Amino acid sequence: MSLKKKFQSVLRDLVIYKMYYFNFILSKLFDALFFPFQSFNPLWPLLFVSAITGILMLLAFRYTSNQKEIKKEKDKIKAHLMEMSLFKDNLAALMSAFINVLRYNARYIKHLIKPAVFLIVPTIFMLIHLNFWFGYRPILTGEAAVLSVKLSNQKKVALSNVEIEVDEGVVVETPPLRILELKEVNWRIRAKTPGTHTVIIKTPGDTFQKKFVVSTKQFKRISPRKFISSFWDTLLYPGEKPFTKDSLVKEIAINYPSEQIEILGWRIYWLVIFFVFSMAAGFAFKGYLNVEI
Repeated sequence: MSLKKKFQSVLRDLVIYKMYYFNFILSKLFDALFFPFQSFNPLWPLLFVSAITGILMLLAFRYTSNQKEIKKEKDKIKAHLMEMSLFKDNLAALMSAFINVLRYNARYIKHLIKPAVFLIVPTIFMLIHLNFWFGYRPILTGEAAVLSVKLSNQKKVALSNVEIEVDEGVVVETPPLRILELKEVNWRIRAKTPGTHTVIIKTPGDTFQKKFVVSTKQFKRISPRKFISSFWDTLLYPGEKPFTKDSLVKEIAINYPSEQIEILGWRIYWLVIFFVFSMAAGFAFKGYLNVEI
């Protein structure tokens, strides 16, 4: 391996390592935030975190934007809109006012770019973590799930040598289903008792673990997949520590059911509720916090 490639490999591993521990800290913060809501319907912690997010985003917008210029551009837009209503019978004045509305609207949008760029990265990280609280539900006691194991291409191993081991709270119901073309092994497992169980996958010379969450409550943090360490998988699936890059197992996944939040008799995807209520909270508090949007 050349010095350049070795340096790139070390840099990549360092970035993944830092990202994992950053996500680990975020996970613990959300664990603490949602701890009082563990016995609640998921709607209530979702409304709570939506309102908090809306207020925090509003404060961040206030201190990362030019509030005076935003107010000035908005006042000019309002003035020229009023001009359009007053001189609607004068085509020249109407067109001039319309052009000015477009011009000042473009300048207004320009002032929104800086806070938007500042907010986009923390928003992405937050949404990734919230999805594992609200996007899935735990396996219920007595319910079955499919656990799949995919092997990497780095080492040759027969699928018949891949075995599963579970604790007394989980039952393996089927023999392994091996798919040679995909280098994949599947089992159907059934939950007997609630709790966070550990499923162990055994291969020649190594073992790999995956959490299996069983609960009678809907509101739990779920980690549906565990991957070999890579930038995107570490970013998008921060629930568990990834496998090392030379790992024989590429991925272990459990098909947790997706979750929708019930509100007023409708079942709605959590992200819709989150954006609606966070925006509502922002607009509700912008007057109290003296923020121009």
